[in-house]
Amino acid sequence: MKQTESREVDWIRSECNRWVGLRISGIFDLLRCKLSTSNKKFHEQTIKEKLKKQTEFSFAL
Repeated sequence: MKQTESREVDWIRSECNRWVGLRISGIFDLLRCKLSTSNKKFHEQTIKEKLKKQTEFSFAL
């Protein structure tokens, strides 16, 4: 009886740890998504500037 109880407790503990881990990774994914959308225009602008400089450089050659 004692062994099955400890197995159940271990199983519940491992399931809780797995669920908490999934929740934490999900929160980080949401944060990453929010940050990427807020910085999207900034990134688009820097990419356009880099492309513009590269094309100007290639035309200068």
